[in-house]
Amino acid sequence: MKSRALAVVLLVFAAFAGSAAEEGWGDIYEKGQAAAERRDWAATRDLMQRAIAAKPVEQNPAVFKKKSFVYVPHFWLGIALFQLGDFDGAGREFTTSEAQGVIRNTSFFAQLNSWKAKVQEEKVRRAQREASDVRKIADSAITEATIKQGEAMMVPGGDRTDDFQKGRKLLDEAIKAYDKAGTDQAAYKEVAEGAERAKALFESAAKSAKAAQQRPVTRPPVTPTKSDPAKLAEEQKRKELVDARMAVGVKLDAFDGKLNDAEEGFKNDKALQSYVQNARAQAEQWSATVAAATEPADVQKVGQSVAMAEETLLQKLAMARAAKAQPEAVEMPAATSAQALEEIRRELRSAWRAFSSGQLTQCETITTTLIGSKRGTDEAYAIRGIARYTEAMTRSDDAMLDKATSDFATALKLNPKLRFDKQLLSPKLVGYFDEVRKSRAH
Repeated sequence: MKSRALAVVLLVFAAFAGSAAEEGWGDIYEKGQAAAERRDWAATRDLMQRAIAAKPVEQNPAVFKKKSFVYVPHFWLGIALFQLGDFDGAGREFTTSEAQGVIRNTSFFAQLNSWKAKVQEEKVRRAQREASDVRKIADSAITEATIKQGEAMMVPGGDRTDDFQKGRKLLDEAIKAYDKAGTDQAAYKEVAEGAERAKALFESAAKSAKAAQQRPVTRPPVTPTKSDPAKLAEEQKRKELVDARMAVGVKLDAFDGKLNDAEEGFKNDKALQSYVQNARAQAEQWSATVAAATEPADVQKVGQSVAMAEETLLQKLAMARAAKAQPEAVEMPAATSAQALEEIRRELRSAWRAFSSGQLTQCETITTTLIGSKRGTDEAYAIRGIARYTEAMTRSDDAMLDKATSDFATALKLNPKLRFDKQLLSPKLVGYFDEVRKSRAH
């Protein structure tokens, strides 16, 4: 009995060993593709690495066990590494795949370019995260300098000193450099240093102004009396006026920066250029009004006007971007079966769940894959546009906003009746989409 059992074990082992020995690069590659379809990216990575170890050069057509297929393991390995967060590794694999040249004549080439772009975007995000600490330091330095500027302004004559003028110039330069620093850590350090110097100058201006007010006492000291309510009210009003001027001043500076960006970004849009010139003239009038105002309420009204002007500028920019946007040359896919339609719906639901949970990158990845597989519907472009718009607003990224606008334009090209629900999305997003839709209708 023991010898018979041993014989059975040996037979089973021999059969298993024979099956394993028959598994070649083609079998491994096929399993890797199946893992990718299941979104099992760790398994996809391991299997594609094994396939590359056995057959490193991509091929089309590749033949294995009398089957002919496109063999692009570096491409699939790049996708797996991207999904696992190894963006440098993904970039190397995509570059290798493109350098070998085989993928250029396949349907995967368009997806390759899309994935390469996503790698670059992720590298930018990583650089932004790395720059976040020094950016916070610069932001804190600007805030502290702004506070000291306000304190110097509250001292009579403080804003007329040379130190105050020098400090204001340095602070203005620091704010402008901060807005343009992007992910440049060295630039943020320079901003922080400039703001610190401005802060010191404002402190010096306040100290000098206070010293200038002091005079020799020629009369006996007067016994302190109770605080005069009228003087207290006047002082409070003066403080509120200074605070309101500072707040509106920041808004006006930001608005001026947005006008400059609009002027530079859309030089051929005559209507927008005309609006920018008029808005800039209006902003100058607002600045004069703020400087001459004696009531905090009057300054606050200017702040409300600036906020409304920013909303108008956003609408103008939406129309300008929509006019400039080039919808992708796509057509609504013709579903061949109910199963194909259900698969598309399932992918769209996954993308929407990712967006709803704040996973913007995953949402964009799902919709991009769906679009790249030529199964992208108007909903796929719309959802990707929503994710990109949200990301653009979070990062103040005009390039990403242009991509979102192009997605919205493409979605409307596929379905001109497409509308967004204000109950599900932010009013600003819906308003921006509506502006794109109106501009496409002309």
